[in-house]
Amino acid sequence: MKKLIITAGDLWSDIDILACALAYEQLLRLEGKDARAVLTAPLNLTVTKDIRDLGLDFEQEFHYDNNKVEFIVVDISLPQYYAKFVDLNKVVEVFDHHFYDELGDLKARLGNSCHIEKVGACATLIWEEFQKRGFSKQISPLNALLIHTAIISNTLNFKAGVTTDRDIKASEELIKIANPPHDWKQRYYEQIEESIMKDPITNMQLDTKIIDLKSGSIAITQIELWDSSRFFKSNSDILDNFLYSQDTKFAFITSPSINKGCNYLYALNSQSEELLKSIWPELEFKNKIAQTKKLYLRKEILPLLLNL
Repeated sequence: MKKLIITAGDLWSDIDILACALAYEQLLRLEGKDARAVLTAPLNLTVTKDIRDLGLDFEQEFHYDNNKVEFIVVDISLPQYYAKFVDLNKVVEVFDHHFYDELGDLKARLGNSCHIEKVGACATLIWEEFQKRGFSKQISPLNALLIHTAIISNTLNFKAGVTTDRDIKASEELIKIANPPHDWKQRYYEQIEESIMKDPITNMQLDTKIIDLKSGSIAITQIELWDSSRFFKSNSDILDNFLYSQDTKFAFITSPSINKGCNYLYALNSQSEELLKSIWPELEFKNKIAQTKKLYLRKEILPLLLNL
């Protein structure tokens, strides 16, 4: 029996990737399979201090014989973003909640082992696997907490448009197992903010994507905060320097502000402002900052930009 390596991409490992990899490793082991989570990309700021202090167990380097392993990829479906050690011919299963037209070949080869569904968090799919396969009572409190937190993060506390009834149901079931402190959500987002303030450049770089649009390349940085407006207003010099360093025609930071129920946007230049106004004509920028009417995740903004 080949060893099953659960992994993701090369850029970063966020809370959704972490929760999926660790929980699915547990599920496979409960089924008697030889599985290991290997996440070589650095943990980004969505994996907070409280979570890092829980005693996370995964490998950060790939050191296995490629002839003796098969790969399961979580929260990433586009092969060009897989970890470099992943042999595409040995990918046997994929879990994701992002939809791309380029996935035809992958879906055709994997069939029912390609789990790509429209839910708010990929971790929701992993919890549903525990239930389908009869191991929901055996999930550890740690993995229950990780999945619960990943759902909160990926749905912006259930306020993002990607939220589904499946995410809400999963969270309600898992919170009974995880039994987190009553202020877990607020602490989670406040610790993200604290982490950013300690090293804003590094943390923002770990959650930046550069996409090619018809009108030029764009850098999109996402940071989820309890109070985004306060961060933007007090760190304009840092934000300006960071966006200029991306060396793209357009650049902006999108920051869901959980306590306000909206996003704050910080644009590189007037061109970036106009690009964003083509999506949301009602935006009013003042000192490069604008506010949306509701919460958006970057994954919701990307299709709007790509359709321009």
